[in-house]
Amino acid sequence: METSITIDAALQAPVVLSLSFPSIGQQLELESNPPQLTLTLSFGTIVHRVNGYTLNSHSYERTCLNDKCIKYKTPLPGSNNCPACKRRTQEVELSQTIKNVTFPSAYTVKFESPLLSLSFNNAALAQIEGFARDTKVTLQDKLDSIKDYQTLWTHPSHYVALHTIGHQLMKALPLSVLHAEQDLNFICSNNPRNPSGTWFDTSDGGNGATESILQYWNTLVPAALELTQACDCQTGCPKCLSDFRCPDRNEGLLKQMGQFILKGLI
Repeated sequence: METSITIDAALQAPVVLSLSFPSIGQQLELESNPPQLTLTLSFGTIVHRVNGYTLNSHSYERTCLNDKCIKYKTPLPGSNNCPACKRRTQEVELSQTIKNVTFPSAYTVKFESPLLSLSFNNAALAQIEGFARDTKVTLQDKLDSIKDYQTLWTHPSHYVALHTIGHQLMKALPLSVLHAEQDLNFICSNNPRNPSGTWFDTSDGGNGATESILQYWNTLVPAALELTQACDCQTGCPKCLSDFRCPDRNEGLLKQMGQFILKGLI
């Protein structure tokens, strides 16, 4: 399924929130460009298109995660080092396409809904990149754990951050407001120059869920952090993070990245 969003009109001025990360000292707080998160409420059009489906098989294999290497994501069973670039291989989940089916004409659903966009400024993105880098350094000698954190090697850190916090707040919404989890969805932008994510109501005209995120933000953020901390999964699961309706196929999600940002907001 392909999902596209068009913003038709702004509903209010953007809300800018400060982030306070553990690695940020007093000096950075006094700078003119501190880490910030911006929320923008608007109204727009959502279009879902289903052109067909793909049948895939999944398996855990050793492979090279150097995206500039010719052996990138190629199964390398029994190889501790990539034969092409010599980097250390890692065991990750690989997907292989078995069959592609294309429908004669696309199935299309179009409706209007409130939208709430989420974005980080450059200072916040730098801290997010630092968290991802430090986590990868910590894991470099822990081969058994790397496969759980493989999204840090396969997706940009800003994408992991946006996608994860979008899902975590969506999961926590029913804990704070009278809404069902199915009332809301979240999608990430494909524009690398302006990374952002957007929540949208799943019913035509809206059902209030998107506006509730903004209205109950101060209650929702601690609830989302508590939900992820109480869950006994390693890096995220359907109870606290993934969602079967995700337009981005649950790619680029990491519970620890979301916790890092939620703590910065609190």
